Amino acid sequence: MPDIELRVLCPCTLVGPEGESLGSPTLAQRRLLERLALASPSPVPVEVLAEAIWEGEPPRHLRATIQNQVSRVRAAYGDAVVATTPTGYRLGVPTDVARLGALAAEAELLLERGDPRACFQLADTVLPEWGERPYDALDHLPAVSAARRSHAATRRGVENIRLAAAIALPRPAWALTEAERLAAESPYDEWRQAMLAEALALAGRRGEALAAVSAARRRLRGDLGLEAGPLLEAVEARLLNPVATTAGGAPRHGGTTEYVGREQELRAVLAGVARGGVVQVHGEPGSGVTRLLVETGGHLRALGIRVVHVAAPDHLDSAVGVLRAVLEELGADPGPAGVLAGFAGAVAAAAATVPIAVVVDDSDALGPSALAALVEAARAERVLLIHGGHGRSDQSVAVDPPAEHVALDGLGRDAVGHIAVERTGGEATAAAIDRLLSYTGGNPLILGLVLASADPLLEGAERRGLVAELGQLAVALLRDLDRDGRRMVVRAAVAGDGFPAAALGEGELPGHIVTVTAGGGIQFRHGALGDAVYAEQPPSLRQELHAELGRAAREAGAAPLVVARQLLAAGPLATGEAVEACRAAAADAARDGAHRDAVEWLERALATGVSDARLVLALRIWLGDERRLAGDPDHLPTLVEALREALLLGDEELVSDACFALLQLGGTTASGMPPDGVPELLDQVLAVLRTPALRAPVCGAASLAWSHTPEAPRGRALFEEAERLATTHADRARVLPFTYMSLGMPGDLDRRRALTEELLDIGERTGEPVARFEAWHLMFSVRMQEGDGIGLREAVDRMAALVDQVGDVGRRWALTYARAAVAHLDGDDAAAERIAAEAGAFFGPVSASRAFAAEAGQLLGLRLTQGRLEELTETLELLVAGQPGVPAWHAALALAAMAAGRPASLVRRHATLALEEVPEDSTWLATHVIGARAAATAGDRELARRYLERLRPWTDRAVWQGTCCYGPVDTALAVLHRALGDPAATAEHAARARATTSRLRAAPYAVELDRLGL
Repeated sequence: MPDIELRVLCPCTLVGPEGESLGSPTLAQRRLLERLALASPSPVPVEVLAEAIWEGEPPRHLRATIQNQVSRVRAAYGDAVVATTPTGYRLGVPTDVARLGALAAEAELLLERGDPRACFQLADTVLPEWGERPYDALDHLPAVSAARRSHAATRRGVENIRLAAAIALPRPAWALTEAERLAAESPYDEWRQAMLAEALALAGRRGEALAAVSAARRRLRGDLGLEAGPLLEAVEARLLNPVATTAGGAPRHGGTTEYVGREQELRAVLAGVARGGVVQVHGEPGSGVTRLLVETGGHLRALGIRVVHVAAPDHLDSAVGVLRAVLEELGADPGPAGVLAGFAGAVAAAAATVPIAVVVDDSDALGPSALAALVEAARAERVLLIHGGHGRSDQSVAVDPPAEHVALDGLGRDAVGHIAVERTGGEATAAAIDRLLSYTGGNPLILGLVLASADPLLEGAERRGLVAELGQLAVALLRDLDRDGRRMVVRAAVAGDGFPAAALGEGELPGHIVTVTAGGGIQFRHGALGDAVYAEQPPSLRQELHAELGRAAREAGAAPLVVARQLLAAGPLATGEAVEACRAAAADAARDGAHRDAVEWLERALATGVSDARLVLALRIWLGDERRLAGDPDHLPTLVEALREALLLGDEELVSDACFALLQLGGTTASGMPPDGVPELLDQVLAVLRTPALRAPVCGAASLAWSHTPEAPRGRALFEEAERLATTHADRARVLPFTYMSLGMPGDLDRRRALTEELLDIGERTGEPVARFEAWHLMFSVRMQEGDGIGLREAVDRMAALVDQVGDVGRRWALTYARAAVAHLDGDDAAAERIAAEAGAFFGPVSASRAFAAEAGQLLGLRLTQGRLEELTETLELLVAGQPGVPAWHAALALAAMAAGRPASLVRRHATLALEEVPEDSTWLATHVIGARAAATAGDRELARRYLERLRPWTDRAVWQGTCCYGPVDTALAVLHRALGDPAATAEHAARARATTSRLRAAPYAVELDRLGL
């Protein structure tokens, strides 16, 4: 009975020669047959059959019962179905599993023999029979799991064979849709990811093919810790080195045709790169921007340059998503500064071994922070940036003009002719070329779409006759879809590339028009089609869909910026929701340190025409604060004006918020008095604020504004009031960070430590990263003053671990200058100087004078231990002239002038001014330590005695002045005692200085003691 087949691919049945069912076995009979099939062609003992049929509870007369079941099967389907053997029973008919396995092997052999058409037809015939759950009556048997895994692996193999055959035929449209499905199903299967790249290349989308290879490599490395194998590497190599095509004109194995039609633009891009390192390519969707970027990358790779190619819409998860993708591809670490602030440095470090070109497609989807970071990175040696955009203004963020600009329009006739001749095997006539040129407008992707004759939809389009306008093509494509398909394409066109497919709504996307990227975002096969479909929709419908899609994206948990873009485009249909979405996007950007993006989102929120006066003012306060954090000098007038309006409005909460923002690190905290009008405004604010929770943070922030002014005692008094008013954990978490500058006298150390520990405890209890960062920042200064080198380095590590969560400009600056100080303690003066310069450049736009003063102070500490202080004399003279009310600069100038050989009278004058005018603030100890050394070096015994009396109580301390370390106090005490002729005291304090130096783990201070003869 050879024509009978047992099918176990769910449900279990026996079929005749024509595939007709011969009946449905009972459950016991199915289990009997499936267990025999599972072992076929081997026999199965009776005991094993019993376990399969009765799940461990066999009947009393086991053999007789099984014989009875076998007899019934034979009676129903023929004696040959089950054969009796000496050791049990054996299946006597073939199974569908065996037949399909043989056909799979045959299909693979056909492909190996170079017959992809027969292979595709056979695999396509086989796969519909391939059920996903064979042996469904034997779920209780452990052996079934292994069989199912083997079966599934064979099925996957047949799917792979069919895809490979489709690529070889070629059938680009079908192959791409299938490759995307298989790659999404098996994200860690290197072969399938490679075939996706092959299919994309075959469809003329080489840029996306390279991006797919990069994405697969990142996924393997990031999720599994594995490097890509030779298969992906080989595909990438073929993509980057075009190969000749076959006689039929179709590229084989992912190769691409010769680049024709854009040679002039390619030369322009390469010339622009050579001149400036930053080039933008721009053209309408479908004009070939992506292809030109890919070709540029290929040429740069041929020159030995490492190319990182990313597509912006694939990384809309955050304002810095593209930067993360670039760093992941490079395997670069941005360090403690975080992704945004550390990006340029990380890329520059990677470029030290090999030149790097960062290629960003659809860069008009980037926010200003990411683009600025990319441009900043390209300023480094051996780093290039090439980015391309398509001008989709309704979906994109405006960007700054690039260094070089290359614009694309439609392809010329020669290029169209070349592609047409290639795709038709040389049969294209001049008339056909002209017809194609008219139909496509010289657009290479539309041209490829039209010539992909394997796609039946396009065959239908050609039968209808060629049309002149892209909009008509879009209409023609939509006409061939069912209602659900048309609806999904329209929604996708309104949503735009990168929108999460999960939020698009129920329905199947037509894969030949819109696809889903590896990141889960949608992407039109051809951007111009998406734009054309969008343009075809009435404005009112577009607004309705934008509103609906924005809400759906919000419900699906999409990134805030994705939600905000949709709701903003909805216009008056979602004004309130758009404002909230913009606020969420601004907050998200701010958390990433992308404060420029936050500024833009808040400006958009204000531009919606929101009428609530209080909400408008709250947004303007936030906007001013984000401008401050972005380093925009306009933050000061924005916040001053907002504070004036809040006072007029009489809203105590807004007054507090505006004043708190105004008085934090920024334009009001320059060295010297706050800007004109600010002290008067503060007086008005303090007269208005009565609620302790609102008054406390303002008093705390005001203490910072006065910390570097002649009125520093006023700042201290304001802090004392703030600390007294703050009674809840939340209030104290806002106030206690201002301890940093307010309690800076050496006698404050015990209280400073107690408040630091309290703030750290609040942060640990609440899990609030800002409180924890500020506590560790304070702890750094406490441990520095205590001479605890291990503890202060731990504090910097803790700050670095938190900075990405809290990283506004002030906190990043704090971490940077702390790192510079640690580098100095470690004896790495070059790193200390470089990091100090980074800190100055970083904070300079926010408060130029404070940034300059901090960097000069750190240089002072470096030059002091290096014995090169005279180099700073002119700089210090400028600082004294510009900030005559800062005694610390007088002390530093006195010491530098002495080293430079200036008159002793000049040294004494500035050392005396420092002693007599020093305020009781965070500069007090540093001023005395430096001034004391100047007085001792000048040989002024009277001045030395006065300094000695001031410093004597602070032995065993180290000096930390806000951003700068000046070593042990005992070094100055030893120098003073030596100048006063007391060798015993000199030796004692020299020993104490060395002990403090040892605790600090600061070799430079030991070297300095040696140089000083101590």
